[in-house]
Amino acid sequence: MSTSPWLVALKLFLPSWNFFNDFTAVPTMEFAVIGVAGALGEWRPLFRAGAAPSPWRVVFNPQGNLDLLEQTLVERAAEEFRAEPPREMDAPGGTYPALVRLARRRLTQFGLPGAGSFRFRLVLREPGLAPEVIFTSPVLAAREARP
Repeated sequence: MSTSPWLVALKLFLPSWNFFNDFTAVPTMEFAVIGVAGALGEWRPLFRAGAAPSPWRVVFNPQGNLDLLEQTLVERAAEEFRAEPPREMDAPGGTYPALVRLARRRLTQFGLPGAGSFRFRLVLREPGLAPEVIFTSPVLAAREARP
């Protein structure tokens, strides 16, 4: 069976989209600020929608790369915490401390005045199903205490 070299080249450069059929739900990270009276506020997504598309972002997109890195951290933490919840919360170099730093940094980006403490959680949302809460943090100070 002979195949044209042009047809072979065309198949190489046109992607096959068959591998996109089996997407699963992506875990997200949410936070809730604890008010002065100690009441837990509403849960909100920790990640904001990305910036408007631009041809320049194909070449230079540091914020997009950071967002992808942080989403990968959330996905790995969700996978890890589903298998076994974290026992040592303050283990240096662990996933949990990295999530706490991420949450604190994002919280300051939201510019929430008077946010003294907060909680975060990892949630898996699948269309048509109730959200599955994978992990909920204890109450944390919005700013890291410096010695």
